[in-house]
Amino acid sequence: MKKRILALLLALSLAFVLVAACADDTPAQAPAGDGAATGDAAAPGDDTAPPEVGDDVTVLTFWTFVDTHLEYFYAAADLWNAANPDRQVYIAGEHVPWGQIWQNLQMALQTGTGAPDLIDIEIGQAEMYLNVPQPPLLAQNEALAPFMPYLVQSRVEPYTAHGNIYGVCYHIGAVLMFYNQSLFDEAGLDWSEIVTWDDFIEMGYLMRERTGAWMTALDSNLFGFDPLVAQQHAQYVVDGRPNVYTPETVRALQLMQDMIYVHEIARVMPGYELDSEEHYAAFNNGEIAAIWAPAWFMGRFINLMPDVQGQISVGPLPVFEPGNNRSSSAGGTMTAVTNQIDPANAELALDFVAFAKASYEGALLQWTLLGFDPVRWDVFTDPAMRAPSPAVDYFGVEFAEQLFDTLLEIQAETGAIQTVQANAFTVREHLMQFVMPNVIRDNLQSPADALREAQAILEAQIP
Repeated sequence: MKKRILALLLALSLAFVLVAACADDTPAQAPAGDGAATGDAAAPGDDTAPPEVGDDVTVLTFWTFVDTHLEYFYAAADLWNAANPDRQVYIAGEHVPWGQIWQNLQMALQTGTGAPDLIDIEIGQAEMYLNVPQPPLLAQNEALAPFMPYLVQSRVEPYTAHGNIYGVCYHIGAVLMFYNQSLFDEAGLDWSEIVTWDDFIEMGYLMRERTGAWMTALDSNLFGFDPLVAQQHAQYVVDGRPNVYTPETVRALQLMQDMIYVHEIARVMPGYELDSEEHYAAFNNGEIAAIWAPAWFMGRFINLMPDVQGQISVGPLPVFEPGNNRSSSAGGTMTAVTNQIDPANAELALDFVAFAKASYEGALLQWTLLGFDPVRWDVFTDPAMRAPSPAVDYFGVEFAEQLFDTLLEIQAETGAIQTVQANAFTVREHLMQFVMPNVIRDNLQSPADALREAQAILEAQIP
């Protein structure tokens, strides 16, 4: 047995080291560098072969656009090899930049050669590979069957088409409310008393009065809007047709606009985006008391907001009315097996990917290695989830308890905006480019007028 140091770069700047044991003397991975693939992993279209491995080891090529996903699959391969001495795998992983990865994949699929065995496909890109008569991917139904009772189903449904499952996400991506506890303590307020959005607004008045901090900040993208629509069980697209002008969408967008321009408890998000340097700085400086964001945003706290370390609390979303979901899933990436894999390796690849993404061991890695909220609900009570890790070291054990208690509590109350369906991309792009800036950033239109106009334009645009 040997030890391997896995250097994991989280988001932009945080590095931490994890020591993992290998199954035997055969490495489970190609060497990884500091943001791009290095060592012996072959580049797309390159004739360079992976390093020699034993005849009893199967090499699986893997493309991803996220460096840390390479580290995840290397660690998962170590675990797999330890448990499966007769079915050893070697992950020849490659980081391919966003944009280039989709160009490379499209060319490989069109020409019928050059695709990797395994590939990460981001949820917004999945439509073009799943909404076709014959997806160029292998169904994972049989391999995933033993794990299905334990998976959060909202992280499987977006990657399901034609009755088949083609992948599982790395995380739930549950949208939660993150509170700056120090501001609530200063104001003498208890955020746990917030149940409805009306409660949130009322507490926002007090927060502004007592501390001067904004209760929240609202982006002009869709990260704030999506959860408010999904929690009302609504969708932007139904059966491939635009569905953006509904009572639910108007209600959600009106709430956001009113928080800024009527109640004046919120501001337009600095930088206009959830992921902007200006927003990170404002939250870090104590200018914003609460933000609703996917759980993967925890990595942004760890990396980019050092001054609020140990000061963050977490809870479910407020609701408009009883029966609303108290969370939704946002973002995501599935790992698929392409149809260009050697048929002799297909069953092994499917079993390994299912293990990596859906097993108990894999779910533990999703938290301890990546800091993500795992896709399996049954790991939330495992002591390993409270043990030292980058997330626990930053947020604290009490936060971890809050987080996993909340996720268990809302597991049946987590909706999602469906992005993997016909015309979803077109509809979402229109909302992001026109509706959200006009209503939230610039206050040029009422939500009803903006959404009514968008519905008419999209109906004319989509035949």
